[in-house]
Amino acid sequence: MRVIVFATCMMSPAAFDAFSGRLLSSQIIGPMDASTPAGLLILIALGIKAAFPLVSDWLQDAYPEASPVGTVILSAFTTKLAIYMLAVCFAGTAPLIYIGVIMAVVTTFFALIENDMRRALAYSLNGQLGIMVTAIGIGSSLALSGAVAHAFASTIYQGLLFMGMGAVLYRTGTAKASALGGLIKYMPMTALFMAVGAASIASVPFFSGFATKSLTLGATGKYGLELVWLALLFASVSALIHSGLRLGYHVFIAENDKMEAEEAPRNMLAAMAIAAGLCIFIGINPQALYALLPYEVSYDVWEPGHVLGETQLLAFAALGFVLLLHRGLIKRPADRLVLNADWFLRAAAKHVIFDLAKPLVQLWLLALGKKRDAIMRLLQISEEASRQSGLVSGIASTGAAAGVFLAVFALMLLIRQIM
Repeated sequence: MRVIVFATCMMSPAAFDAFSGRLLSSQIIGPMDASTPAGLLILIALGIKAAFPLVSDWLQDAYPEASPVGTVILSAFTTKLAIYMLAVCFAGTAPLIYIGVIMAVVTTFFALIENDMRRALAYSLNGQLGIMVTAIGIGSSLALSGAVAHAFASTIYQGLLFMGMGAVLYRTGTAKASALGGLIKYMPMTALFMAVGAASIASVPFFSGFATKSLTLGATGKYGLELVWLALLFASVSALIHSGLRLGYHVFIAENDKMEAEEAPRNMLAAMAIAAGLCIFIGINPQALYALLPYEVSYDVWEPGHVLGETQLLAFAALGFVLLLHRGLIKRPADRLVLNADWFLRAAAKHVIFDLAKPLVQLWLLALGKKRDAIMRLLQISEEASRQSGLVSGIASTGAAAGVFLAVFALMLLIRQIM
């Protein structure tokens, strides 16, 4: 199925339609009604796979724990299948618009306070998925083309950012901002390639994110979704802060006299160079990607007002970051655990577990009481029989009974302490 995802991204429109027709005619896959129980359950399953709000913790927990190479593979494959399935099965499902907006906006705040930079990049990836989900919810040809194009571009620049942080982890042994800093002296090429990835995710003109994200923003404006457009624009500009300026400052620029490292190995640099080159190529020549999309794209991404407006927003966001940094308001993050939806689960888990466990433990204690009486009766019978037969002394039988009784009594005390 993962092969299908990338195969469809690289198909011409005619080939895509023919391929989709074969899938639909064979009833393997096709549009679904989310109002039916089966359709709703499939949508929920895909929502977990696409890291919808409240069910996205697996993404932020899994990516930072993988190896440097493993994280790149995860970022390229794990969530893109869900995006493809949502586009095929639930295109035009209006609630997805607002689910995507929540994903794009809320993850921004977590990325801004996270100390583990690979975890922060996982939050930023979740936000990029939100933009794709919003486009799928709109469901127009322009929006769906934007979702496919952005999924393709995101795979490249998100992978580039994870490769860069993987190289940092490989050379320093940590990806935490509280322990990093000053690496631009030792890893300048890694810093340069990560800057290209940051410019792409922030939709800087002439980089891939600008060419693909503009399609979704254009679709929201075309259908009069002003608040959605504003939210996605906020998320896009915020990406410059958390995945560009903040990450770059804490990892490469902030002073840290204790940190020394070597440049990334040549094979890592080669992989980052290829990804960075693709980010720039798509940004400069977006029509090369547009020609591969399932629908014809007539959107003018180089409209002067759009380019100028995006440039101004990013410039003022960068200026604001520099001013805050100059005033000492941007400090090295604390090394702490940042909870998102886990907070609700942890708060409720204690009460739920104890409420469910209490009657079970009471039944267990009742059963133990009955077993204790039965054991005592059996031991009493055994003692009388042993005395009559003379095989075992009465003292030994009484001692065994006392030992069993004390063991059961100790177990009961332990359970009561837990309660």
